[in-house]
Amino acid sequence: MIFLFRWHRHMAAIFVFIVGTIIFLQYALPQSYSANSVLLVEHNRSPTMRSDYSQGLQITETLNTEVAILNSRTVISNTVDRLEPHERPSRPSAIGNFIRAIRSRLISLGLSEFTSPREGWIRQLTSSIGVEAVVQSNIITVSYANENAELAADIVNTIVSSYIEHRLEIFSPQSTANIYRAQMDQIMAQLTERRQLLDELNQSEDINAAAEQRRSLLQQRSLLMERIVGAEVELADLRLKFGPGHDRIRSINELISTYQNEIESIETELQLLESMQSQTVQMRLNIQAEESLYQAYKTRYDEERLKEFANSDLVNVRVVEHATVAERPDHSRLFYVVLGSMGALILSFGFGLLFEYLDRRITNINTAENILGIGSLGSIREL
Repeated sequence: MIFLFRWHRHMAAIFVFIVGTIIFLQYALPQSYSANSVLLVEHNRSPTMRSDYSQGLQITETLNTEVAILNSRTVISNTVDRLEPHERPSRPSAIGNFIRAIRSRLISLGLSEFTSPREGWIRQLTSSIGVEAVVQSNIITVSYANENAELAADIVNTIVSSYIEHRLEIFSPQSTANIYRAQMDQIMAQLTERRQLLDELNQSEDINAAAEQRRSLLQQRSLLMERIVGAEVELADLRLKFGPGHDRIRSINELISTYQNEIESIETELQLLESMQSQTVQMRLNIQAEESLYQAYKTRYDEERLKEFANSDLVNVRVVEHATVAERPDHSRLFYVVLGSMGALILSFGFGLLFEYLDRRITNINTAENILGIGSLGSIREL
């Protein structure tokens, strides 16, 4: 390692340059303040009604879903719209002004696309917000770092509140309740129509007189059947006395045929009455069935509506720790200076080895004699 001392000036210059640059950046750039929040997700509970158990869900699946919702653009954009960080005054910084000037120049040259301040904050938060599920637990941590400690805490807390509201919208069964409501309205319309028809039938004179008319028709049919029996007995006696073409026999046959036609007419009227009565009975049964179906839909509708009214106190997510304003930066300037000095020391040694490897100059007499094949007469130590 003695050869490195030949490059001690270069190594020292590199070391001083790196350390000086780090010190300069520590005072030129603002310090970073972190804000953290901790969430507890009860994976075995209903998302909108924590009093209800939800079976079959794995911890990993549940936490990955919650992390995805936390990182969603909807949550981030809601946070930006609420806090409007792009409207807040920023601390003056020469480096920040320099970066903005370069960016505007690139935009003017067409090498970069223009981004609104709001969209810029959405992209920044999307890439810099830290959302992590703690292994073998139901815990999710949310973290963010910014030069403004109050803004960092506000952003984390707003993200958490926006996340809880957004997941309520996702898991709230509004569409299911609307479906049940539509079914209830349809059934109620049918019930109203059927009840009106039934009332009209019950109030009509035909229905009120149907029972009496049926009894009367049955009596008439019985009387006609008795007359037919009597006529047939008389006809049998006449056939024993007279021939088939006798006037008395023809008249009795015509009388029996008339009785039979009247019985057929009565049978037709009885069938119409029975059809009307059966229609009324069937309508009552249909109304009862639709009323039972309506009550079933109403029960389900009430259950879904109860879930819709769920709030942050009923969901299966609990905020274990809210983000607070950090009083100290993440790391002191001394920490970065010491860390940078260690890195500068390693880099300076690395550059020393690189210089030695790339150096092809002859630095001693023995090497020169071996290459030239002649002896040396003398040497000059240093010019």
